[in-house]
Order: sequence, then C-alpha cells, then structure tokens
Amino acid sequence: MHRPISGLAMAAALCGLLPSCAGIGLLAGRDRSDKPTTVAIESDPPGATCEIKREGALVARVAATPASTEIPKGTAPLEVRCERDEYMPTTERVEARVTWSSVGRAAGGGPIGAIRAVADGRHEGYPARIAILLEPSAQAAPATRAAYFARLREAVDRGADEEIGYLRDLCSRPREFCDDDIARAEARRAAALSAIEARRQSAEVAPAR
Repeated sequence: MHRPISGLAMAAALCGLLPSCAGIGLLAGRDRSDKPTTVAIESDPPGATCEIKREGALVARVAATPASTEIPKGTAPLEVRCERDEYMPTTERVEARVTWSSVGRAAGGGPIGAIRAVADGRHEGYPARIAILLEPSAQAAPATRAAYFARLREAVDRGADEEIGYLRDLCSRPREFCDDDIARAEARRAAALSAIEARRQSAEVAPAR
C-alpha cells in the first residue's frame, strides 16, 4: 500500500501533499455547527473507488470518482484510500483546517494548545475538494511513472504555496506565530519533496517489452 508522503493540506493532489497537496481546496469561514461537510472526491485518472476513514473507522465511501459525499463533523485527520485497475492503491492524509488563532495557540501550547483552540470553536472543517493522484502500477512504462513523480512534485509545491498563502492572509499579530507556521510549512514541503525523490529512486519498474 502506498502510504501518505506528507501531512500537507494539499492540497494537492497530495495536498494535500502535502499539503499537499495534491490540489486540495480550502474550506473558508468558521463553522460551529454539527452538520456534516460535503466533500468532492476526485482522482486522476477518474473512475476510482475510494474509502474515507477517520481514526480507523469508515466514514464515507465513493463508488466511482468524481463524486461528492458527506463527512461527519470532526477534527481528526482523514485517510482517503483510492483504488483503480492498473494503478496502485493510493492513500492520502487530509487534515482539518483551523483558523490562524488556533494555529498560533497550537504552535505555542503544543497538544494542549491545539485542543484548547478547537474547544474555542475555531475549527473550520475539512477541505471542500480532495483530489488524489493515483500512482501507476510497477508494470507501467518508465515514462508514465516519471510523469507521475513530476506531477506529484508539482502537487506538493502547489499545496505548500496554498497553505503558506492561507497563513499569510490570516496573519496580522503576533508576527512570530506567522513566521513559525510558515517555516513549518516550508519544512513540510522540503520533507515531502525529499520523500518523493527517495521513492522515485527506489521504485521498481518492470522492464519494457
């Protein structure tokens, strides 16, 4: 099973990488209700079957992408696993979004700060769109796999840029929180790109016939 490379809200197509990525859209506004979030699940290529789990429990299933589904309100990350013929099962981790005030508190207060921020009602929910870039099987042509890794890198960069732009839009004071959050986003970008390159180099490609 292909494990998530990054915790980025990638967007992305990973992005949700990281931030991923790949790209993963942002969910704006504050939502304190208990109503579920409607999320559009997409894959590249389309036609994948996807399962969405949270803390090990199945919360939604999509028979064929693209399709929309409802995700019950929550703050724990989602694990989105998609499968399609001739592609490897691909799993992405999708984080819930919080406001800048929550990010600042969490950065300064560790896990307790994060819990307190969510308790304050600043949790915004999950992205409105989740896009999964499926990995070609080991039997795919080398050029196909090379193109996949190139697109994966692009998705990580796009997700990181989206996350950093989001943080900058929310930043006002105190600046140290913003700088720390942006530095962490850049570090996640670098880690995700490094992991992609390591995976590319270790990938076993079936010899061309």
